[in-house]
Amino acid sequence: MNTCCKLDDTSRSLSWKFPVHIGFEATTNYLYQLSSINLSMTVTFDLSETEVVHSSFIGFMIDFKERIVRSGGTLDVIFSPQLRKHFTRMNLYHHFVSEDILKAI
Repeated sequence: MNTCCKLDDTSRSLSWKFPVHIGFEATTNYLYQLSSINLSMTVTFDLSETEVVHSSFIGFMIDFKERIVRSGGTLDVIFSPQLRKHFTRMNLYHHFVSEDILKAI
């Protein structure tokens, strides 16, 4: 386990557990870690306990989603209620959630 997040790597999927607060400095560290991730697998961003994110982290998420899709992988995001509300207000929630989930809501 590293200082910024917990990576749980299996053969075809990776779960990335994020902390309650994500600042600018942490986002820089995530960008560095991104270079070592196999983008052809399923990656889950577990933000279920995250309450506050720096705007740079939102850019990181958008960039990561584009990279993983181009590489044939999948990004699943588990939002906390607070982040779901904020991402919905910014009209970004739909970018990270599948159409099936949006229809079920």
